[in-house]
Amino acid sequence: MTGSHPPAGASEKSLPGPAATQDKPRRRDDNGMCTGKIGLRALELGTNVVIDFGLWSRDERSALRQAAADLDATVQLRYFALTAAEQRSRRDRRQADAPHTTWPMSDDELAEWAATIDIPTPGEVDGSEPVDEPPHGFTTWHEWRSHRWPPSVS
Repeated sequence: MTGSHPPAGASEKSLPGPAATQDKPRRRDDNGMCTGKIGLRALELGTNVVIDFGLWSRDERSALRQAAADLDATVQLRYFALTAAEQRSRRDRRQADAPHTTWPMSDDELAEWAATIDIPTPGEVDGSEPVDEPPHGFTTWHEWRSHRWPPSVS
């Protein structure tokens, strides 16, 4: 998802990767929302931003689309579908070329994670679909973001 300013101006899912430890639970939100919060701050400052940390669920995408809209930023959502064979090929290449930047993952794990992604609709991608209302129990997307990605996450 990219956001740019005009000129001048509730279920937890595991993060793909190494298993959680008792001392440090892993949640998909840990790394991503820190990036998202920095990205939103950059938008406030009038800087173009690319957020590339998953956006696995429609709620996550809606929350960030609304946050960008609240800042009068334009959103461009991009989704690139990959076959399982291409995912395995990229994993294998990454493990061979730069093993220090990744972790071991099995074919079963790749398949499991792929099954958890909520694929964006064509309307989300082309911007023709309005942002959804916040999930039940939340009156605003800001409230949902604060609950989903509390300050302690970043």
